[in-house]
Amino acid sequence: MGTFCSVIKFENLQELKRLCHWGPIIALGVIAICSTMAMIDSVLWYWPLHTTGGSVNFIMLINWTVMILYNYFNAMFVGPGFVPLGWKPHHWVVSMLLSFL
Repeated sequence: MGTFCSVIKFENLQELKRLCHWGPIIALGVIAICSTMAMIDSVLWYWPLHTTGGSVNFIMLINWTVMILYNYFNAMFVGPGFVPLGWKPHHWVVSMLLSFL
C-alpha cells in the first residue's frame, strides 16, 4: 500500500472530478472498447497464444493499451507542459513562421 500511495497521489478530490464528465467517460469507453476488441480479435484470428509470435503480439497489444492510458491520464492530470517565459527559437527563419511572436 505504501508503494502505491507514493506513486499515485491526489492533492484533492477536484482532480478526480475531471473524470466525471461526459468527455472523459466517452474517451475511456472508446479506448476500452477498441482495446478489448483488438485483444479478442488477436486471440481469435491471429497466431495462437502458445506460440512465441502470438505471445509477443498479445503483449504488444496490452503494451499499447497501457501506453495510451498512461498518456491520456498524464495529459489530463499533469497537462501538456509549457515553454519557459521569453523562449524564442534559435533560428530566425523559424521565428518568422510563428504566429505568436
